[in-house]
Amino acid sequence: MNKSLIPLLPIWKCGCGYGTVVERPYCPKCHDLLQPFSTSPLGVVLSWTIIHVTPSGETEPYGLAMVGLDIGINAMAKFEHGKIPEIGNKVAIEIHEDGLRWIKYLPDTPLSDK
Repeated sequence: MNKSLIPLLPIWKCGCGYGTVVERPYCPKCHDLLQPFSTSPLGVVLSWTIIHVTPSGETEPYGLAMVGLDIGINAMAKFEHGKIPEIGNKVAIEIHEDGLRWIKYLPDTPLSDK
């Protein structure tokens, strides 16, 4: 996959080294201001679960994965219930129109049959 075609992911970082994909004004570690940056959305699936009892507004079960981004920040991202990733799969995180982070499978990414 051509990395130049993958949209960058917004993150927030602090001088103390803390980073997050969740927009917030202050660092929870040192209480300094967090600064916005853009970074590669590439990472590896660390863990996943299926949410069966969904929050209001969600009608079907969906998947939620913890992705370890290449820059060292972990991020949660949704995936379709029928497309379960394997732990260790290389993926990208995309932000959809609804503002939520979703997993984008890279070419030749094996999926579990679970």
